[in-house]
Amino acid sequence: MRYFDSYAMRRLMHPDSSGGAGGTAPGTGQGDGAAQGDPGTQTKPPSFDDLLNGDGMQSEFDRRVTKALETAKVKWETEAKNRETEAARMAKLSAEERAKAEAEKKAAELTEREAQISRREMQSTAQEELSKRGLPMSLAKLLPYDSAEACNAGIDALEKEFRAAVQAGVEERLKGKGEPKAGGGAPDAIAGIFGNVKPAQ
Repeated sequence: MRYFDSYAMRRLMHPDSSGGAGGTAPGTGQGDGAAQGDPGTQTKPPSFDDLLNGDGMQSEFDRRVTKALETAKVKWETEAKNRETEAARMAKLSAEERAKAEAEKKAAELTEREAQISRREMQSTAQEELSKRGLPMSLAKLLPYDSAEACNAGIDALEKEFRAAVQAGVEERLKGKGEPKAGGGAPDAIAGIFGNVKPAQ
């Protein structure tokens, strides 16, 4: 009955489609093409508003948006305060001191940009190397990027511990002990090596 009502509504809204008023009724396999097949397969995906109407979805969405706005507000206020503090400090300097301070600031910013570019390049290279060795590329974020040497040494150590952990898991299965315990194996071994390394930005 629900399907027939839906069909009738479409015919009223679009009387000239698929044969107009002379189209055949639903379920005959003729006439309106939209009426053919399983009605369940023709359901439109839910809209964003439909999702928000689910149990607790609107409140959860509002909570996340509010949290994001609060975080952004703190960042904006901190940056504005830092700019004001820096402007006040620069105002107290002589012209020569101000020029020197600005030059030092630009040099520091350039050094930081170059360091970021270098880290991104090393991370890209590390991902390629991990892929060649059959290791998950996602592990690249755990590697140190202070230098190319440190990164390469990290990959070697990671591969060694990763394969040892995987082998240990395989041997445990062969002994009939079932799946390795959750939280063990390769992830813990890797964390032991790079536990003090901050993820790459």
